[in-house]
Amino acid sequence: MAFFKSWFFTHSQKLGIVGLFALILVVSGVFAGLNLHRRSTFRAAAFPDSLVSVRQVTEPQIIDINLADSAQWGSLPGIGPAFARRIVKYRKALGGFSDIGQIADVYGLPPETFEALLPWLKLDPATAPKETEHQTRAPRESREIPRLDINTASATDFEQLPGIGPTFSKRMIAYREAMGGYREVAQIRKIYGLPPETFAAIEPYLYTDPATLPAPKKSFDNQTFADKNIALESQENMRTRGLAPADEAPAFTKKNPVAVLDLNQADSAQFAQIPGIGEKTASRIVKFRTILGYYASVEQLRAVYGMSEENFQRMVPWLRVSDVSGYPRKDLNTAALRQLSILPRVGKPLAEALLQWRKELGRFENWKEVGETPGITAEALQELKAYFEVK
Repeated sequence: MAFFKSWFFTHSQKLGIVGLFALILVVSGVFAGLNLHRRSTFRAAAFPDSLVSVRQVTEPQIIDINLADSAQWGSLPGIGPAFARRIVKYRKALGGFSDIGQIADVYGLPPETFEALLPWLKLDPATAPKETEHQTRAPRESREIPRLDINTASATDFEQLPGIGPTFSKRMIAYREAMGGYREVAQIRKIYGLPPETFAAIEPYLYTDPATLPAPKKSFDNQTFADKNIALESQENMRTRGLAPADEAPAFTKKNPVAVLDLNQADSAQFAQIPGIGEKTASRIVKFRTILGYYASVEQLRAVYGMSEENFQRMVPWLRVSDVSGYPRKDLNTAALRQLSILPRVGKPLAEALLQWRKELGRFENWKEVGETPGITAEALQELKAYFEVK
C-alpha cells in the first residue's frame, strides 16, 4: 500500500511534469523543422526545378512590333536572345516598323520562323512611324538632309546619315578611293562592319549620278591583265619588249598588278607585289594564315597586325578566297578557348561565352543552339561554320 502511495504527486510536481512534457514537445518540433529545412535546401541544390519538375510552357502573347522589348520578342517561337536583339536594333535603325512584313528583312531570320511569328504579331497604327508614305517617297526632305551622291559626298556628308559616325564615314571614303568610285549603292553593303540594318536605313538616302560614275575598268581574266594596246601586238614583239606572251605567266609588278591572288595559295613574295602590301605585311598575312589554318574570307585580313583600313581597301580588288568547303573542320564540342578566340569575328570574350553556353547545354546539338549563345553575331556564327562542325 505504501508503494502505491508513492505514485501520487503533489500539485507542484504535477505542474513540473506537464511543463517538462511541453518543453520536450517544443524542442522536438524545432529539431523537426530544422531537419525539414535541410532536406529541402539539399534537394533544391542537388535537383533544380528544371530537373525535378516539368517546365511550364506559357502560351506566347500577341505583341505590338513597335513596342515589344527584347524579352517579349524572345518569348515568341523560334526567337532567341540573338534574334530578339537584332529585331529591336533593326526597328531602331528604321525609326519604327511601318509594316509587319519588315520583320522578314531582319538579318538571318529564316522564312519559316517569320511565318511562325505572324499569329503573334500586330501593328497598332498609333505606334507606327508618322508620315510613313511621305518618308518612303522622299525621306531626305522629311529629315532636312539632302540625298547624297555616293561618289561626291564627303565624310561629313556621310556622317549625317542615321547610324553613320566618323568611323564608318571614313571607311566609305577609303573604300571609294580604293575602288576608283562606286558603281552602285549596293556596294556600300561591303563596308567592313556595317550592320545590315544600318544599310537598310540609309539606302533610301543614297544614289549614284551617271555623270560621276567611275570609268569602266580594263578587262582581265582570272589570272592575267594586259594593256589593250600591248595585247594587239604580236607575241614576238612582246618578247622583244621584255613582256610575256598572253599564254605565259606575265611579270607581276606594283605598277601593273596582273593577277588576282588566292589568299590560301599565294606566298609572301606574291603578296608583296599587291598594292598596299609590303614585305612585312606579306609575311604577316602568311603567318596569320598559318595560325588560322586557312582564310575563310578576305575580310579576315583586317585582323592582320598593323593592317590599316586604307591599305586593306587598296589591296582588296587583287585578292580572293576560293571555295574552302574541302578543308577539314574541327569539332565545336571539343574546341578549346584558344582555337575559338583566334578567329577575328569571335575573339576571347565571345569564345568564353561559347564555352560557358556549351557547358550549360552539355553539348551543342545543332547550329541553332550555337546561334543562341549570348552576344554572338551573325558574322561570328558564319566564321565558326567555316572552321568547325557540330558533330
